Amino acid sequence: MGPSHGFWEGRSKSDLTKAFHYLLRHGAACIDTAQAYGNGASEQFIAAQLKFLSREIPRERLFISTKIMPGPTDPEKLVLKSLRRLHLDWIDAVYLHWPNYYIDQFQYLEKLTRLVDCGIIKTIGLSNYTSQEAIDFVGRFPISLFQRPISLAWSKDLEADRAFCSRYNLTLVGYSPLAMGLLASQRLDYEDSRKDLYCLQEPSRQAFKALLKALGSMGLEQSAAALCWAARKADMLVVGSTSLEQAKANLCSMQASLEPEEMKALDELSRKLSVTTSRQSFLHEPPCAILRTC
Repeated sequence: MGPSHGFWEGRSKSDLTKAFHYLLRHGAACIDTAQAYGNGASEQFIAAQLKFLSREIPRERLFISTKIMPGPTDPEKLVLKSLRRLHLDWIDAVYLHWPNYYIDQFQYLEKLTRLVDCGIIKTIGLSNYTSQEAIDFVGRFPISLFQRPISLAWSKDLEADRAFCSRYNLTLVGYSPLAMGLLASQRLDYEDSRKDLYCLQEPSRQAFKALLKALGSMGLEQSAAALCWAARKADMLVVGSTSLEQAKANLCSMQASLEPEEMKALDELSRKLSVTTSRQSFLHEPPCAILRTC
């Protein structure tokens, strides 16, 4: 909920509300959002739904995380803005949404650490950082979460990041396990913002086509097989749902499994796809101007 940079446009608020209520009523406990999603619209949506569900879903059962863009604005002001939007007394985790080389990130994390010390936030996460970028900060600050895209369409440097998280006792959080829906069908052509993603362009397109073909022959629904693979690679998986039907299917997929030889075959196809690009992220990098001013 909350379009951002041309993605997630045209979502039905009614469909999102039904999906949100179904997931929380059937055991989902982690909610992932960000200030950038719709410029606060996502946080406000979550607050309204949690208020509606407050008699059924106690706050203590939930793990709620948001993300802020590090920049010249004091992080305390940004966190307090999220607290107001979410109608919360504390936030379980606050991520730095993207690295920003135009500011002193050490000083920024020191200020966030003070919010941890006084209980306003419980822990800090890093989102869209490489392990090489994160290594300067882990151990020096109360960082326990490391978030990156994890999907068959984006496994670049994944094993290195898994080893990094294991070494420093970080929870590896994977987002976009269906690669913005690309792994849920056999399509190769899109008219929306996804059309520019690397895996739909040459030289990656043929490798991605082979991956989709194999994914569709796993004996599970295609999206279920993709989610099963991603769930084996992450400690925590952020799975988006935009309708009640998708919410039900995603929860059901979490109970399915792949055979070892199927995992191995998908590993190899994903690896072959990943070596076709040297790009740093499955998603586009945020414009530098945004990071300078946020």
